[in-house]
Amino acid sequence: MGLIDQMEKVEENLYLAARVDAMSMAISPKNALARKEPAGALPRALTVAALVPCYNEEASIRKVVQDFREALPRATIYVYDNNSTDGSVEVAPEAGAIVYFEPL
Repeated sequence: MGLIDQMEKVEENLYLAARVDAMSMAISPKNALARKEPAGALPRALTVAALVPCYNEEASIRKVVQDFREALPRATIYVYDNNSTDGSVEVAPEAGAIVYFEPL
């Protein structure tokens, strides 16, 4: 199983866990009240983030971000740049990532 397949499985499992949690609230109103959520409520939207370290990855960062986007379409993709001296910082946001910089 490749990395993309594994990421898709993780996302699917997270969604299923949220559904089970919502169903348990419907079955046990006491738990729903403790959480201050109505019985039978749909699960809150799950948020998934991919954190990608980067140092001089101009040649590959676009594909990495695109692969994550394909595997996890609802995820936020963060690229953490570690003072790259090539064009990584320009390419990553073009591919759809949010870029953070590691200061010197």
